Amino acid sequence: MKHLVIIILFISGLGFTGEEKSKHVEKVAAAFNKKVKEADRERDAKVKEAAKKMYKDLEKIKVYHTKRGELEKALEAKVAMEKIEDLVNVPRVEYKSADEVAEDAKQISSKRKLIIFNSHDHKNGNRGIKKMNVLLMKGKEVVETIKNVRVRWSDDKNDKTTLNLPKSDYDSIKLEITEFEGSGPAIAEIEIHEGKNNIAPTMKITASKNYGPCKPEAMIDGITKPVTRPVGYWMGQPSNDLWILLKF
Repeated sequence: MKHLVIIILFISGLGFTGEEKSKHVEKVAAAFNKKVKEADRERDAKVKEAAKKMYKDLEKIKVYHTKRGELEKALEAKVAMEKIEDLVNVPRVEYKSADEVAEDAKQISSKRKLIIFNSHDHKNGNRGIKKMNVLLMKGKEVVETIKNVRVRWSDDKNDKTTLNLPKSDYDSIKLEITEFEGSGPAIAEIEIHEGKNNIAPTMKITASKNYGPCKPEAMIDGITKPVTRPVGYWMGQPSNDLWILLKF
């Protein structure tokens, strides 16, 4: 408006007649108002554009905070779940069926070894076993038989004989003595190995009639080289029915 007044005063000093001055003033005022309106429209357009941009920026900020909040909640839930898993970290127990347990027992039995430490009745050198049958039994039933097993014997040392036992399902081992040396059967020690472990001392052992004070338990007492008669070895009465039974 200030600029318009200055222009009108300038026109008034140019020497126009009254009517000419009025026309010039109206023309200048119209042109000025047009420019003002154009400037207002341009300003309004810029203000609207700036407002739109600000609104879009605000929406982006809102989305950012929303996603950030969701991520933070997800992270908190994950951390909480990990803590719960740590607290309830109980190892899983795998249970086997009866068939699987039986199969495991067969696998163990397939790795068993029977070891006989023969006897020579200390310094007498006239007792021991020379041949036997090995019966693998389950209850009273014979599952498998290994016949005519020769047992090493010496008159001055406790010779050792090792026999790999076959894969069978059994709960006892019976040794039938079919041939002995000299005055009668005698054995210093019996071992039954599962891997590196000798499990014979954990078994129940019985035998046919003993000779003198020698008991069947002497065959699983851990003494493979007895040094005192008759300690640490078993002797049996000579007969046609000589046997030793070990039960798991």
